[in-house]
This record gives sequence, C-alpha cells and structure tokens, in this order.
Amino acid sequence: MFEMTRDPFFQRALLATLFAGVACSTVGVLVVTMRISFLGVCMSHAAFAGALLGLVVGLNPTACAVLMSIAAAGVLGPLADRGDFSPDTAIGIVFSSAMGVSFLLLSMIPGPKTEALGLLWGSVLTVSSGNLYLLGAVAAGSALLATLFFRQIQTVIFSRDLARSLGLPATAVFYGILIASGLTTTASLNAIGGLLVFTLMVNPAAAAYQLTYSLKRMFVISAVFGVASGWLGLVISWYLDLPTGAVIVVTSCGVFVLASTFSPKRRALRGRSSAPESSSGQVQGQITPHQRKIVRAASMNSQAEFFDSYADRWDSMEREEVLGRLERVARESQTRPGMEILDVGTGTGVIIPYLVRAIGASGRILAIDISEGMLRVAKAKSFPDNVEFRLADIEEFTCPDCSYDRVICNAVFPHFVNKARALRLIYRMLRPGGILVISHPTGREAVNRIHREAGSVVTEDRVPQPHAMREMLEKACFTNVQVTDEPDFYMATGMKPA
Repeated sequence: MFEMTRDPFFQRALLATLFAGVACSTVGVLVVTMRISFLGVCMSHAAFAGALLGLVVGLNPTACAVLMSIAAAGVLGPLADRGDFSPDTAIGIVFSSAMGVSFLLLSMIPGPKTEALGLLWGSVLTVSSGNLYLLGAVAAGSALLATLFFRQIQTVIFSRDLARSLGLPATAVFYGILIASGLTTTASLNAIGGLLVFTLMVNPAAAAYQLTYSLKRMFVISAVFGVASGWLGLVISWYLDLPTGAVIVVTSCGVFVLASTFSPKRRALRGRSSAPESSSGQVQGQITPHQRKIVRAASMNSQAEFFDSYADRWDSMEREEVLGRLERVARESQTRPGMEILDVGTGTGVIIPYLVRAIGASGRILAIDISEGMLRVAKAKSFPDNVEFRLADIEEFTCPDCSYDRVICNAVFPHFVNKARALRLIYRMLRPGGILVISHPTGREAVNRIHREAGSVVTEDRVPQPHAMREMLEKACFTNVQVTDEPDFYMATGMKPA
C-alpha cells in the first residue's frame, strides 16, 4: 500500500480527493439541510455545458465551466425568489435547460468526443496541477466562508423569512450557496466527473445528518466522510483496477447506508411510529410504559441538542415587535402580584421579565427547560432571587408538593412529544382556579412555517388548529377554554375548576 504513495500520480490523486471531499461535503451540508439536494445535479450539468462550450469555440473548458455555473446560479436565485414556485421547480427548469444545451454542444464537437465524455466520468489519477490548485482554492474558500458566516448561514437554513426579519442578508447568503455549489462541481469535473460529483456532494452530508442535529458537527462529520470516501475509493480502485470516480461514489453510498443503519434519529423515529397517535398527541396501542419512556427520552435528547446549538444566539433572533407581544401574554393570562408560576420551556427566559413585573417581589417563578444551553444563557441574565431555573422535561416533571397559579407554555407546546400526557401533568400541578397558558407571539401559521422549513428535529412540530387545541384542553378536564388565533398572535387558555 505504501508503494503506491510514491507514485506522483497517486500523490496528486490523494490531494485531489482530499480537496474534493472537503469542498463537496461542505456545500453538501448546505444543500441537504436546505432540502435542495437536486441543486448538485443542476450545477454539474450547467458546468458540463460550459466546458463543452469551451471545447466547441476553442476556449479553456474549465474557465467556461466556471462562468456557466455562475450564470446558472445567477438565473436560479431570482427565478426561485420571484417565481410563484419552490426552489426545486426553479432548479428543475435550469437543469433541463442545461441538459438540452449540453446535448446540443456535444453534437457540435467535431471528431472523437473523448475529452468531452471524460468530463462526465472524470479521472482523479490524471488530474492536472491547475485543476489541483482550483480544487484546493475552492475547498479552502468553502471552509473559510462556512466558518466566517456560520451564524448567518445557520439562520438562513433555519428559515429565510426569519433571517430577513432579523436584517440578515438572507438573499445574499442563498445566492452564495448557489455559487459555491457551482464552483465546487466545476472544480470537481476533471477529478470526479459531472455525473458523479452530485453523489459525493450529497451522500457524506446526508450521512452526517443521520448522526447529529448540530450544524457545526455536521460540517465536520460530513468532511470526514467525504475525504474518507475519496481515499478509500482511491485505494480500492487502485488494487481492483476499477474506475476511480465510480468507486469513490459507491464508497460514499456505503458510508451513508452505515450511518443510516446506526442513526439515533432513525431509532427514535421507529420508536415514535411504533404505535398510532391520536389527534391529541397521545401514543396508543401496544407500546409499553417503558418503551414510551425510551421514545420520549430519545426525542427529548434530540430536541435538547437542537436547541443547545441555537442557545448563544437565540436572543438575537427575537424580533422587537414579538417581544412586545409577550407583555400581552402576561396581561391576558391575568397574572397578578404574589402568584406562583411555572414557566415551561423557558428557553433563554425571554418571557420572564414580563412575568416578574406582573407578580412582583412576593411572587415566585420556576422556569424549566430541556436545553442546558438555553438555561445557561438564561441564568446569566440579571433576574431577581424569586426566579429559579431547573433542567427538566414537563412530561417527566414530578413535584408532589408543587402547585401553581399559572403554568405558562410560551413557544414550546408544539415540541411536546406526548401532548395529552403533558396536559394531564400540568392540570395536576395547577391550584384550583389556576390557569394554563399556551402562547405563540409570532402566530400559528408563522410558527408552523418556520418549523417546516427548519428541516430538522422540529420540522413536524405544529401549533394545533383552534378546534384541535380546544378539544385537547377539554379532554384534559380544563374549563373556560379560550383560543385566540390571530396572524401574529396565538394564545390558548384553560382553567382548572375551583
């Protein structure tokens, strides 16, 4: 094995697969988490069309491929933003156009088409020094930009609408991802091939997505998987005398299969779907209490990891007008001086200042959350002594001697795994005449859209329709149920009978 490393061709191939693995995997995390994986196919065909154009007119194929991929990105961005359809539709339009142009240009190349067809399959063992420098520059640039603009990228991935509302350059970041995808596929044409680079872009990122919810760790794991797939495929193809690009892609497919097989997300999903779920969110059927506890723990661990990753910048994502509506939550929940309050899913404690103002020094607040990161940020704030924080899951929260005048669930109810169980436990902890408050100061539809676009552990978490929420609260024995469903404000309340 060490003898092959003395070969200059093999040494360049090792560097090429290293750079290609890092570049493709970095961009792959972005397209996978944004659910635009088809972008790789689109860009590879655009770059291929550009390279063919260079061969037809006698210009440098790589330079033409770069220009064509940037042009494709320039068309994709406005088309996706201005057209009344999803980015996938815009990608499909550009892809079909690039494919048609590619076939047209391929027919215009005189004589043997060996060089043109070589761009489809690639040859990492014959990569030139110029291509190697280009791959290295793209890999370094992708990693540098992902590091420098990590927070902006993270917010755009979570929700472009949210990023815009925070004043972040959501459109510029989205266009940057398109251009980075084009440059990466172009740089990988000679080494991996236009037909295969898409797979190397998606598979390592998809494998990393199976193993973590942390975007930072996803970038690292994806890069490791991409480089490992490249090097392992290179060695296998060397010994078995097989096409290197194809073997690298097959190896990356094997990495994804292994990651998917042992994914903690897959096990949690299988557990959650092992029994039917009613409209109230209560798991029914043959699942045992012990199995239910395991399922809930797996889900809570995933959610905790997800919210931990956002803890340090959560407050910067809160809009001023949204924070202003928290005062309305405190006011309409009839919170008064001296009351004892349980703040469920407190996060960074954004609603606590409004509750403290309402209960005064004689009241008390216990704020709980499943995220250690969120609680760490909340505890660092200057809250009075009558505010206590505790790491706890409401679905497992036991406190026989505890009783509260108000239980506040602000921006947390959709994340409950078993909503019916949570409501029953909350009912027991309320004093007679106590009130449960479920609020979302951004509105039901806005919350559901943000969760749906997040593409992560919260993607299926929804704020119920008013009639469904009313039904859940009444089944849990709450009375005087009221549901307010406005475009920018959602609030449901229920009372424990006196």
